[in-house]
Amino acid sequence: MFWSIDSSSEFLEAIKNSDVYNIQVYDFTTLYTRLDLIEVENMINEVVDLIFSDRNRYICISKRDSNTCFFSNKTYDCHACFSQDDLKEAVKFIIYNTYVVFGGIVFIQTKGIPMGGNSSSPIADLTVGKKEFNYMKRLLQEKKMGLAKILSNNKRYVDDLSIINYLYFHKLIKDIYPNSLEMERAGSNNKIINYLDLNINISTEGLEISVYNKTDDFNFHVVSLTFPHSNIPTEVGYNVFSSQVLRYGNVCTRLDIFTSHLHKIFKILIDRGYSRDRLIKGIKRCLRKYDNVFRKFGILDDRNIIKELP
Repeated sequence: MFWSIDSSSEFLEAIKNSDVYNIQVYDFTTLYTRLDLIEVENMINEVVDLIFSDRNRYICISKRDSNTCFFSNKTYDCHACFSQDDLKEAVKFIIYNTYVVFGGIVFIQTKGIPMGGNSSSPIADLTVGKKEFNYMKRLLQEKKMGLAKILSNNKRYVDDLSIINYLYFHKLIKDIYPNSLEMERAGSNNKIINYLDLNINISTEGLEISVYNKTDDFNFHVVSLTFPHSNIPTEVGYNVFSSQVLRYGNVCTRLDIFTSHLHKIFKILIDRGYSRDRLIKGIKRCLRKYDNVFRKFGILDDRNIIKELP
């Protein structure tokens, strides 16, 4: 019922386990700044109503670790405990109390939510997600099971939406989302798609997936990754390199695609002065530690990968 996802990894797992014939990508052109605050409050209240019950009377958040929380039918010491009404009031205060000082004058934001706020992304995600939930619920109530089943494949990361195996989503946009939000399709190809950090090629042989970096499409050079002689600890650069090797292994579906991305980042770091031996050591450690990830490439000996490095 909810289309929201937390990362591209979740999307990747979904399409790998499904029959995918076409994908369309849409995005909200101005999500945060165009949201109607009354609409936001109503949708968040509906979400709150969904998660509370007679057994879940309070949501309790640890004052020592805000990542630790749970539902309970009673309050606890050393926890901030919110009832259903308490949580609604807290969110309402956040929504309607955004102030900006400019030229010595204090302004209050009456439309949209602030970009970059700690709660802005989850508020926007829940608002849009509840609109999608309501539409899916309405389809089921109207016995439109076929359309509901197809749309259940949809995945959205905040303002980026992927439509899987359905070519007429543009006709449904106004029925799902508020008129204040504008949505545009990204690209026109249903078979070759860029979504989040993924490049997806759909063919008769299946899915061919690679890493996508939006900055590669820019007509100017973008400096990414760290330099070993900067104020950033050198160890950070080597750790980032290892994490990227693992990311390429998780995303790429073919060995030649994986090695192409590996060679590119390896050369960048070598040209910046990183140790070749340490980078190679990082590759070997990653290949061996995460054998379950790289097994799909049929790498029998990591020396075959190392000897082809630039």
